[in-house]
Amino acid sequence: MNGQIIAGIKRNQSRKPIGQIKLQYNWNRFDFPEGGEKKIKNFPISEYPGFKQFLKPLIVVKDGKIFLKKGITRAKWDKEAQKASTRDSKIQSDLTKAANERNKRIAEEARKRAEQLKQESIACKNEQEYEKAVDKKKKDNLHRFNRLNPALIAARSAFLGLLRLNVLGLASVLGLKFASEWGKWKNTSCRQFDTDWAKKGRDSKVSPPAVERIQRILYNLGFEPNSVVNPSKPFSKAVGAGMDKKAIGKAFLKLIPGMGKYEKTLNDTIA
Repeated sequence: MNGQIIAGIKRNQSRKPIGQIKLQYNWNRFDFPEGGEKKIKNFPISEYPGFKQFLKPLIVVKDGKIFLKKGITRAKWDKEAQKASTRDSKIQSDLTKAANERNKRIAEEARKRAEQLKQESIACKNEQEYEKAVDKKKKDNLHRFNRLNPALIAARSAFLGLLRLNVLGLASVLGLKFASEWGKWKNTSCRQFDTDWAKKGRDSKVSPPAVERIQRILYNLGFEPNSVVNPSKPFSKAVGAGMDKKAIGKAFLKLIPGMGKYEKTLNDTIA
């Protein structure tokens, strides 16, 4: 492709942003007169994002030839080129703003995660630090309401079904997450302190903060208490059943934005 001549213009393999097609198709670089035509073989319309925004309104492509549309003068060409440049500048500005907002969001999420990890590292010290690390309250009234809510009854049942089938490898990832949290909790975090609370953690009488947080979220949604740590509970049973199955629908993860980290975690499991 590199070095190919298209309408008297040499191009490289890199695509240009929308609006920048005017840099490839510049009036002075065409080798045909106003209102004339240029024979082109395999005109690559789709390869230029800016084609529809700038070039297409000015030309006609037919039988391997480019024709300037009737009435297209140099002044008209330059006017449309300026419009394309303005559009491109706005697009680039919007993209920059979006990137900045995304970077801010990522930085804030990283800060919160670092603070959470800090809290979790001292959660075995005492119950007060533990509650700070969990950072999620159990809401009994909400639990009772959601327990009887027909819509959530159906949603819980569907969710458990997905877990049992290991759709998207969710059961595999949750099982790995729970095992990892318990390992860190018992073997690292709770060995830093010689307190009664730390002893409860080492003896598995107190769940890791991340696990307890999930349990409380589930509880507030109407699931039974201790849904994660009690193997006889429906949620725990569903995760266990799903972990024994091959993950369903892994290929769809590539189509979901932001799922790269999840997919890597899933690939680290046996699913």
